[in-house]
Amino acid sequence: MNGRELALICSAACCVIAFFVLLSTRHKRRDDFRTRRLDLLAEALRDPNLDAGTRSELLRALAREHGGFSAWIWQRLQQPMLWRVLWFGGGWMTMLLGGTALATYALRMGMVRSYDVPAIVMLTALGFGMVTLPMALRELLRRDGTLPSR
Repeated sequence: MNGRELALICSAACCVIAFFVLLSTRHKRRDDFRTRRLDLLAEALRDPNLDAGTRSELLRALAREHGGFSAWIWQRLQQPMLWRVLWFGGGWMTMLLGGTALATYALRMGMVRSYDVPAIVMLTALGFGMVTLPMALRELLRRDGTLPSR
Protein backbone atom coordinates (compact mmCIF):
# COMPACT_ATOMS: atom_id res chain seq x y z
CA MET A 1 0.00 0.00 0.00
CA ASN A 2 1.47 3.31 -1.01
CA GLY A 3 0.94 6.71 0.58
CA ARG A 4 -1.81 7.76 -1.81
CA GLU A 5 -3.94 4.68 -1.01
CA LEU A 6 -3.38 5.18 2.73
CA ALA A 7 -4.46 8.82 2.50
CA LEU A 8 -7.55 7.82 0.53
CA ILE A 9 -8.52 5.17 3.10
CA CYS A 10 -7.93 7.58 6.00
CA SER A 11 -10.00 10.32 4.37
CA ALA A 12 -12.83 7.86 3.63
CA ALA A 13 -12.74 6.64 7.24
CA CYS A 14 -12.88 10.24 8.49
CA CYS A 15 -15.90 10.92 6.27
CA VAL A 16 -17.69 7.81 7.55
CA ILE A 17 -16.96 8.76 11.17
CA ALA A 18 -18.15 12.33 10.59
CA PHE A 19 -21.34 11.01 9.00
CA PHE A 20 -22.09 8.77 11.98
CA VAL A 21 -21.37 11.59 14.44
CA LEU A 22 -23.72 13.86 12.51
CA LEU A 23 -26.36 11.14 12.45
CA SER A 24 -26.07 10.49 16.19
CA THR A 25 -26.31 14.19 17.12
CA ARG A 26 -29.35 14.58 14.87
CA HIS A 27 -30.96 11.54 16.49
CA LYS A 28 -30.21 12.91 19.97
CA ARG A 29 -31.70 16.29 19.08
CA ARG A 30 -34.81 14.66 17.63
CA ASP A 31 -35.17 12.45 20.70
CA ASP A 32 -34.91 15.48 23.01
CA PHE A 33 -37.53 17.33 20.96
CA ARG A 34 -39.84 14.31 21.06
CA THR A 35 -39.46 13.99 24.83
CA ARG A 36 -40.27 17.67 25.33
CA ARG A 37 -43.30 17.37 23.08
CA LEU A 38 -44.60 14.30 24.92
CA ASP A 39 -44.12 16.07 28.26
CA LEU A 40 -46.04 19.05 26.96
CA LEU A 41 -48.88 16.83 25.75
CA ALA A 42 -49.01 15.03 29.10
CA GLU A 43 -49.07 18.38 30.91
CA ALA A 44 -51.89 19.58 28.69
CA LEU A 45 -53.91 16.44 29.47
CA ARG A 46 -53.73 17.23 33.18
CA ASP A 47 -55.67 20.45 32.63
CA PRO A 48 -59.24 19.95 33.99
CA ASN A 49 -60.71 22.62 31.69
CA LEU A 50 -60.15 20.60 28.47
CA ASP A 51 -63.21 19.62 26.49
CA ALA A 52 -63.69 16.01 25.34
CA GLY A 53 -62.73 16.66 21.69
CA THR A 54 -59.43 18.30 22.56
CA ARG A 55 -58.63 15.61 25.12
CA SER A 56 -59.29 12.82 22.59
CA GLU A 57 -57.13 14.57 19.97
CA LEU A 58 -54.27 14.89 22.48
CA LEU A 59 -54.61 11.21 23.37
CA ARG A 60 -54.48 10.29 19.66
CA ALA A 61 -51.32 12.37 19.28
CA LEU A 62 -49.79 10.59 22.28
CA ALA A 63 -50.74 7.19 20.83
CA ARG A 64 -49.15 8.07 17.48
CA GLU A 65 -45.95 9.16 19.21
CA HIS A 66 -45.86 6.05 21.36
CA GLY A 67 -45.60 3.73 18.34
CA GLY A 68 -42.09 4.88 17.45
CA PHE A 69 -40.24 4.08 14.26
CA SER A 70 -42.04 0.84 13.44
CA ALA A 71 -45.43 2.57 13.67
CA TRP A 72 -44.11 5.35 11.43
CA ILE A 73 -42.94 2.79 8.85
CA TRP A 74 -46.26 0.90 9.06
CA GLN A 75 -48.20 4.14 8.57
CA ARG A 76 -46.16 5.00 5.48
CA LEU A 77 -46.61 1.51 4.01
CA GLN A 78 -50.39 1.88 4.25
CA GLN A 79 -50.44 4.90 1.94
CA PRO A 80 -51.64 3.96 -1.55
CA MET A 81 -49.60 6.71 -3.22
CA LEU A 82 -46.35 4.97 -2.21
CA TRP A 83 -47.44 1.77 -3.93
CA ARG A 84 -48.57 3.66 -7.05
CA VAL A 85 -45.21 5.37 -7.31
CA LEU A 86 -43.33 2.10 -6.79
CA TRP A 87 -45.53 0.35 -9.38
CA PHE A 88 -45.12 3.09 -11.98
CA GLY A 89 -41.39 3.53 -11.27
CA GLY A 90 -40.73 -0.20 -11.46
CA GLY A 91 -42.64 -0.48 -14.72
CA TRP A 92 -40.90 2.53 -16.19
CA MET A 93 -37.43 1.25 -15.27
CA THR A 94 -38.25 -2.24 -16.60
CA MET A 95 -39.52 -0.79 -19.87
CA LEU A 96 -36.54 1.57 -20.18
CA LEU A 97 -33.86 -1.03 -19.49
CA GLY A 98 -35.57 -3.68 -21.64
CA GLY A 99 -35.99 -1.21 -24.50
CA THR A 100 -32.36 -0.21 -24.22
CA ALA A 101 -31.27 -3.86 -24.31
CA LEU A 102 -33.45 -4.46 -27.37
CA ALA A 103 -32.01 -1.37 -29.06
CA THR A 104 -28.45 -2.59 -28.46
CA TYR A 105 -29.44 -5.97 -29.91
CA ALA A 106 -31.05 -4.34 -32.96
CA LEU A 107 -27.95 -2.21 -33.53
CA ARG A 108 -25.78 -5.35 -33.29
CA MET A 109 -23.66 -3.98 -30.48
CA GLY A 110 -23.05 -7.49 -29.11
CA MET A 111 -24.24 -6.74 -25.58
CA VAL A 112 -27.27 -9.07 -25.73
CA ARG A 113 -27.20 -12.70 -26.83
CA SER A 114 -29.86 -13.96 -29.21
CA TYR A 115 -31.24 -16.47 -26.70
CA ASP A 116 -31.91 -13.59 -24.23
CA VAL A 117 -34.13 -11.66 -26.65
CA PRO A 118 -37.47 -13.41 -25.87
CA ALA A 119 -37.07 -12.79 -22.15
CA ILE A 120 -36.11 -9.17 -22.76
CA VAL A 121 -39.13 -8.68 -25.03
CA MET A 122 -41.41 -10.12 -22.32
CA LEU A 123 -39.86 -7.87 -19.65
CA THR A 124 -40.24 -4.83 -21.88
CA ALA A 125 -43.88 -5.69 -22.54
CA LEU A 126 -44.41 -6.22 -18.80
CA GLY A 127 -42.90 -2.81 -18.07
CA PHE A 128 -45.09 -1.20 -20.71
CA GLY A 129 -48.13 -2.87 -19.20
CA MET A 130 -47.19 -1.69 -15.71
CA VAL A 131 -46.86 1.89 -16.96
CA THR A 132 -50.05 1.96 -19.01
CA LEU A 133 -52.34 -0.21 -16.84
CA PRO A 134 -53.24 2.50 -14.27
CA MET A 135 -54.04 4.99 -17.03
CA ALA A 136 -56.11 2.43 -18.95
CA LEU A 137 -58.06 1.46 -15.83
CA ARG A 138 -58.72 5.11 -15.02
CA GLU A 139 -59.98 5.68 -18.57
CA LEU A 140 -62.24 2.62 -18.41
CA LEU A 141 -63.68 3.73 -15.09
CA ARG A 142 -64.26 7.21 -16.47
CA ARG A 143 -66.08 5.82 -19.50
CA ASP A 144 -68.03 3.35 -17.40
CA GLY A 145 -69.37 6.21 -15.29
CA THR A 146 -70.76 7.97 -18.37
CA LEU A 147 -72.55 4.92 -19.79
CA PRO A 148 -76.28 4.69 -19.00
CA SER A 149 -77.22 1.80 -16.71
CA ARG A 150 -79.32 -0.97 -18.30
